[in-house]
Amino acid sequence: MRFAALCTAVLLATPAVAHAQPEWRLVPELRIGSVDDEDQSLTAITSVTVAADGTIYLPQRQDQNIRVYDRTGKLLRIIGGKGGGPGEFEGLVHVGILRDTLYAPDFRHRRVTFFTMDGELIGTLPISVGRTSTPYSPGGVSRMLEDGSVLGTLAAVSRAV
Repeated sequence: MRFAALCTAVLLATPAVAHAQPEWRLVPELRIGSVDDEDQSLTAITSVTVAADGTIYLPQRQDQNIRVYDRTGKLLRIIGGKGGGPGEFEGLVHVGILRDTLYAPDFRHRRVTFFTMDGELIGTLPISVGRTSTPYSPGGVSRMLEDGSVLGTLAAVSRAV
């Protein structure tokens, strides 16, 4: 199942009357994707990462790749794809930027893959969690921090659920 497009918007506060609660409205800024062109259609958008130069990185869960767009919405390249090899994913839901490096956690492979901002593979880092047996599941990496630490999730699975 594919969705039409990503439409970014800016929220603007416009108070209608003095001392009234501000009213927020969405103003479209950019549209990415197409309903008519399968090569430009997008799957579920789980995160959007924008580099300092305006380059937009969108992880695609269905295709297990990262779509890269310029600031005008033009598709520049696709990074990765489905699989278990270097630069491939099976559990991609998020991408992030740490300094001059793009990182892509893969919760199914329990690793984080690193790329240059142009999409060249740098390498991978395995992620292990102290308790990896049932009922714990190593959800995923949410953010990588400047000091090298990682924010992530650890899901507790109950047999009662």
